[in-house]
Amino acid sequence: MMAGIKRTSSSVLVNLDLKRRRLTRLQEQRIRAIFRFLDLPAELRCIIYDYCVDVSAAQNILARYYDNLKDCTDLKAVQAPLIWSKSPAIFLINRQIYDEAKFYLPKRSLVFDHGLLDLMDVKDFVRPSLFRSVSSLTIDDSGHPLFKKNIMAASWVGYTSLIEQVAQILSEGHQLKSFTISLSSKDLVPHVTTCWNNGNMQCGFRDHLRRACDALRSVRNIGCVTLRGLPEPLSSELKARMESAPINFLDLPAEIRNTIYNYCLDGSKHASRSISDSLLLLNRQISREAQSVLRKKPLTVDCPKGHKTKSKDDVPELLDTVTQATLAHRKHLVST
Repeated sequence: MMAGIKRTSSSVLVNLDLKRRRLTRLQEQRIRAIFRFLDLPAELRCIIYDYCVDVSAAQNILARYYDNLKDCTDLKAVQAPLIWSKSPAIFLINRQIYDEAKFYLPKRSLVFDHGLLDLMDVKDFVRPSLFRSVSSLTIDDSGHPLFKKNIMAASWVGYTSLIEQVAQILSEGHQLKSFTISLSSKDLVPHVTTCWNNGNMQCGFRDHLRRACDALRSVRNIGCVTLRGLPEPLSSELKARMESAPINFLDLPAEIRNTIYNYCLDGSKHASRSISDSLLLLNRQISREAQSVLRKKPLTVDCPKGHKTKSKDDVPELLDTVTQATLAHRKHLVST
C-alpha cells in the first residue's frame, strides 16, 4: 500500500498526508453543497436560538456533584466536577450568531436548588455576564436537605457563599425582574429566631447568613424580590432596599453634599491631595459646587520650627505640595 494511504473498514482510501492533500472536484462540490446555518431564514435561526440558549448547565453541574457527595463521609475523597464551559455553546461560534442569540438571554431564569457545597467560586462555571443578563434568579434549598449531617457545614457555607458572590456580581449591574431566596428547612428556624436575637450566643449559621444579607444590600433596582427563611424585620427592609432605585450622589440634599465637599477638600493630613483634585474632575456640577466650598476655606501652609534643613535649596517648593489650581480657588492663604 502506498505511503500516506490507509484502507478503512469500509474499504475507502483516505489520504493521511495532509501536506500533500489536494481537493478533488467531487470533494469541492460536496463542500460547496453544504448548507450554511447563517443561510437559514432569520425566523428558523430564532427558533434554534430559543432552543439552544440553555442556562441550566450550572444547576446540572451542582446536582451531579451532590449525587457524588450525598452518601460520602469524606468530602475530600470526592473529586470536584470538571467544568468544560461557562456559557451556552451557541455563544462561542462567531460574533453574528452571538449577537443574534443573546436576545434570548433576558427571557431566561437561573435556578440554584443546590448551593456551591464545597466548590469555591461560582464564576468558575457561570460567567458574570450571564447573571447580569437573565430576567430571573432563584436560590432555594429544594435540591437536598439543608442540614444533612455529612455535608451540613459544606451545604450551609455553600449557600451563603453563593448568595455573597451573586450579590457582588449583581451590584455592578443587572437586568433582573425577579429575585428569590427561599430557605424552607425547619432546622433553620432556631438560627434566625433565638440565635439571631441573641448577640452573645455563638452561631456560625447566623453569622454566615448575616454576611450574605449584608452583601445583598448593594444590589438595587430589582422588579420583585422574594425572601423566605430570613428573620423579620430584616426580610422586609432588605426587600424594600433591593427593589428601590440606587441613590445617586447628586440625589443627596445640597446640605449633605456640602458637608462631604467640606471634608474632602480639607487640606489637613486627614484628606489627601489626590482626593481633593479628583473631586474637582468628576463632572461640571460637582466641580462648580465643590469650588464654591473650596473658596471659603483658608489654605494653611505650616513650616515646622524643628526642621533640620540647612540649605534653602532643600526647602520644597509650594507647588510641589499644593496644585496651582488649588491656589487659584483659595481666597485666604495662611503661613505659620
